[in-house]
Amino acid sequence: MITLFDLYNSFKATVNTFQGGHVPPATVFADKVNDISLELWVKWVRLSEKSQEARDNLRPFLKRDNRTTTKMNNQYCFASVPSDYGRYASASILLKKKGKVTECVCDETIQTKPQIDQTAQQRHDTYLDNLTESTVDNVDLQRWRACLNHLTKMPTFDKPKMMEIDGGFYVAPKQVSVLVLSYYTQPIAATFDYTVSPANLQTGAGDYLIYNAATSIPLQWDASLVPEFLIELGQFYGLYTRDAFVSQISSQQKQMS
Repeated sequence: MITLFDLYNSFKATVNTFQGGHVPPATVFADKVNDISLELWVKWVRLSEKSQEARDNLRPFLKRDNRTTTKMNNQYCFASVPSDYGRYASASILLKKKGKVTECVCDETIQTKPQIDQTAQQRHDTYLDNLTESTVDNVDLQRWRACLNHLTKMPTFDKPKMMEIDGGFYVAPKQVSVLVLSYYTQPIAATFDYTVSPANLQTGAGDYLIYNAATSIPLQWDASLVPEFLIELGQFYGLYTRDAFVSQISSQQKQMS
């Protein structure tokens, strides 16, 4: 994680500003950092299908959750999205193979782990060994009705389908009881809480920031992304102070990164 205190110190060193700064740490600086964080999140989510670097950067935001479905009609069911849902990553359903028969797995079955005796534990482990995952194809609105009624390519347990709508997903076939949803959460807004030490006008001591880590919220990004933030902050600082040189240098660094 990246604390705003460490990032602010690096920012000061980069643009050569004094500690009080032209950019107030807890307001303007923190707000701009959160804006940059959201911009980077949007950019890398868009690139996540094609770039391993983007997926590595987004690792703190990727979650996986079992969403219980509710029946809608005779063709499909509905799975709601979690409260912290940001962007879709992938989805699947869990299946249990019994010879040539495929059964869908309910949420309670995969979460309950009996601890009665060794025999129960062995039965549970054997049950898990027979589970498989089937990727759900996320189709658009134009193809949804056609895929439901297709004679040979209709949704099955081996090839399930879903469509995203407001608040969740329609999932087919209707017998699917749990959707295993992988998704990206939006960045949590970081905060910068601090106090200022008293200044001694005779000696010049004091008058510096004392960071309060207990009441501050760090960025979720990995520390390796600090240079990316500094480039964006440098460009912002040049515009904020009307310093064309700083803004130009930051723009060149951004193009080279």
